[in-house]
Amino acid sequence: MDTYSFLSKWLEKIINTKIQTWTESEKIIPLSQSGFRRNKSTQDHILRIYQLIVDGFNRNELT
Repeated sequence: MDTYSFLSKWLEKIINTKIQTWTESEKIIPLSQSGFRRNKSTQDHILRIYQLIVDGFNRNELT
């Protein structure tokens, strides 16, 4: 790996961390979005949809 490649990757990581921290602290990205957020995954949405279905079923609502 050449020096420029290493420096650009290092700078990219620093900038990405700063942007993620800022967007989280300012609540710019909605809580319902899992992509591009730390400690979030597709499973979060699957569990959320599952819970909505169960709640609707318990209230005798169509889901």
